[in-house]
Amino acid sequence: MTVIQALGALGHLALPVLAGEAAADFGVEPGLIGVYSGIVFAGSAASSLLLAGSVPRIGVVRVSQLALLTSTTGLALLALGEAWLLPVSALLVGAGYGPMTPSSSYLLARLVPPHVMSLVMSIKQTGVPIGYGLAGLLLPAVVAIADWQTAALTAAALTAILAVIVEPVRRPLDSFRGEGQAFRLRNVLAPLALAVRIPGLRRMAICSLIFSAVQIGVAAFMVVYLDNVVGMTLAEAGSILAISNACAIAGRILWGWVADRISARWVLSGLGVGMAASLLALMSVTIDWPYAVVALVGVVIGATVISWNGVFLAETARQAPEGKVSEAMGGVLFVTFSGSVFGPPALTGLLAVTGSYTAGFTVLAAAALAMVAVFFFARTPAKPRQ
Repeated sequence: MTVIQALGALGHLALPVLAGEAAADFGVEPGLIGVYSGIVFAGSAASSLLLAGSVPRIGVVRVSQLALLTSTTGLALLALGEAWLLPVSALLVGAGYGPMTPSSSYLLARLVPPHVMSLVMSIKQTGVPIGYGLAGLLLPAVVAIADWQTAALTAAALTAILAVIVEPVRRPLDSFRGEGQAFRLRNVLAPLALAVRIPGLRRMAICSLIFSAVQIGVAAFMVVYLDNVVGMTLAEAGSILAISNACAIAGRILWGWVADRISARWVLSGLGVGMAASLLALMSVTIDWPYAVVALVGVVIGATVISWNGVFLAETARQAPEGKVSEAMGGVLFVTFSGSVFGPPALTGLLAVTGSYTAGFTVLAAAALAMVAVFFFARTPAKPRQ
């Protein structure tokens, strides 16, 4: 599940990493990657909602294989370099990414003891920073020896190969297959209704709406910001993204371990403060800063902006009614992906109006602090379901 999540994350970050090289071929400005990222997560939101209730019936690994092949198709279309195919590519990459978390969370909720749920979910979610870090290292390296189209095709090939490789483990891991309901259009909104109805799930949905906008906004714009504004090379900027995500691997595991011992609310609140601080540090970077200092900013970003997901997912699983983890995840993640849908395009809009990336990063920092206020001053903090 971790490897599947990693290649899904690699796929959806492919164009943001390659934007500096690919934008000219598409005839657009690099800053417009925010629109592409927004469409990616629109596809993710839709697919997570559509398939959440069907994951138990279809099978976790089978859903994951279909998701990987959908991403493969989107990346292959991206490599064609046709501007009119960009929305189609984004929707397919997003549709492939969307079901990965609900399906894996359903499997782990069936198998993992509650007292280590945050830790295990956090380990599984290290797949996202692994994929982001791989995107920051691998794709610029392929560009250096070939071109950006080859880099996109490399990402497509990796996702397709993994879809085939996991087939031998499908039978044992899909042993719960057949327990869910058949897909029915009238049940599509049921996961979202579940997330809205239960207070604990509703709280986690609001949290993820804000935090995902911050995370994807930074992931989508950090490389192009360091490259085009600060003046670093694409390889240097990509390496900072890789460093951030390497630290997020350790950060997710650490915060998962901590959240199993104290309230998830305190962990998520602390991470919100850390997000705001790391964004202020990123906005302060200049070309005169030593690389090591910029890398330290990347470390802080990795430990905060990209490290909240495992704690969030474990708490969401705890708040879900018995036997409804996949549906609860689908509903909450629809809201999560909505933050990712609107966050990057909003940053693109601010960039167009102000001519500065700083305005967008400032809005993200303020939103993270606002989420901390929600956790601290809400009347009924989210609590694990006993």
